[in-house]
Amino acid sequence: MVLIGAAAAALIGFMRFGLPESPRWLARQGRLEEADRIVAGIEAKVAAEYGKPLPPPGAVEPISPASRFVDLWTSGVRGHVILMCVFNVFQTVGFYGFQNWVPTLLVA
Repeated sequence: MVLIGAAAAALIGFMRFGLPESPRWLARQGRLEEADRIVAGIEAKVAAEYGKPLPPPGAVEPISPASRFVDLWTSGVRGHVILMCVFNVFQTVGFYGFQNWVPTLLVA
């Protein structure tokens, strides 16, 4: 079992070499030329696939700085964070509760 997992990890590691780096990450790191080259390649593939040029881009948005943990609790986001925390708790309790209850159901 361990070898199967290791083989899958090696395969995924090999497949990563074919993936381009995220243009957003590159832009945040100041590597704008490389980010622009990757986006231009993606746009060229899409234009070739649809057979027509892409519409012009919208207004340029500034690159936002990296967020901090405190930013999750601002008024515009706080409700979503609390909702997802509650959902995660109920999902975990429901999953493991169901897994523990199913054998009792099957025996009965």
